[in-house]
Amino acid sequence: QVFTADADPAAAFLKQYYAIMEFDAYGILPYVGIATLIQHGKMGTLLPVENAIIMAQHMPKAKLVIFENSAYALAKEMNKVLSAILNFLRENG
Repeated sequence: QVFTADADPAAAFLKQYYAIMEFDAYGILPYVGIATLIQHGKMGTLLPVENAIIMAQHMPKAKLVIFENSAYALAKEMNKVLSAILNFLRENG
């Protein structure tokens, strides 16, 4: 599918929303055997932080970092994001 500048933003949003709501990877989480960094902003509403907590609880080698003042882009706390990534890589690299 080709995306153009004149694409309908509302239709694109709905497609993304339905894709998120229908996707379910819960059953495979215990089988993810590699170190995984999960970063999530606490301020998001479409994808609540509880989803990240569930993922981390069910992935044997997951590390969860929650950013209190961010939603999805984590831009408000970029220094903390980068620090978490570097620490994770030091611990697991």
